[in-house]
Amino acid sequence: MTISKTNQDSYYQTHQDRFAVILKSISNLKLSPKSSILDIGCYPLYLFQELEKQGYQLSGISSQHESVDQPSIKTLNIETTNFPYQDNSFDLVIFTEVIEHLTTNLDGIFKEIHRVLKPGGYVLLTTPNVLKIHNILSLLFNQNIYFSLDQLNQPINYRHQREYTLSEIKTLQEKVGLKPIIARTFTGYTPFRHKTVSDSFLIKFTKLLIYFFTCLFANRKDSIITIYQK
Repeated sequence: MTISKTNQDSYYQTHQDRFAVILKSISNLKLSPKSSILDIGCYPLYLFQELEKQGYQLSGISSQHESVDQPSIKTLNIETTNFPYQDNSFDLVIFTEVIEHLTTNLDGIFKEIHRVLKPGGYVLLTTPNVLKIHNILSLLFNQNIYFSLDQLNQPINYRHQREYTLSEIKTLQEKVGLKPIIARTFTGYTPFRHKTVSDSFLIKFTKLLIYFFTCLFANRKDSIITIYQK
């Protein structure tokens, strides 16, 4: 299952495999038609718009530096502000590629996710895996796995503040009473995805080696996906 987009920009090009995994995972949940979904960190709106086309009732939360002018999308800072929704409002909460950008109040955010979920509702989370082979190689070559020194004085909106292990992500959700359905690593950025700019032969070969290595050692894959249930 893919997101249809005529003019696929660089962000979509980079993340297309991850989007496909998320959409397939949602499809496997067999949600009823017209189910209510909250997409936290919904910008850019690829997932949001695709799920709307599938007939789900979408609401979104966007941050102040990525605001979206749309009635069904609220702009707020989830680290400091409670979600503007009533208890037991959503069948599914999507929380994808957000937690690595946050710095505070993770327990409070997961409590809010739990609060707005309907009984039996799901939360789908994806985030980079801090144990991925790319990070291991960076450390072996004396490189920091986080942002470079020249970003220290820049706005923190887009950089990763902290990446997590799968066990840490599970702990954060289980602390608020969510129950695991799926918790695994996956390859969100395969060397086979279509891109407008081609890599050199050496880069392609290196990426293939890394991909096949992670097929054997799943804990070194680049991404984490979890689905938890209220």
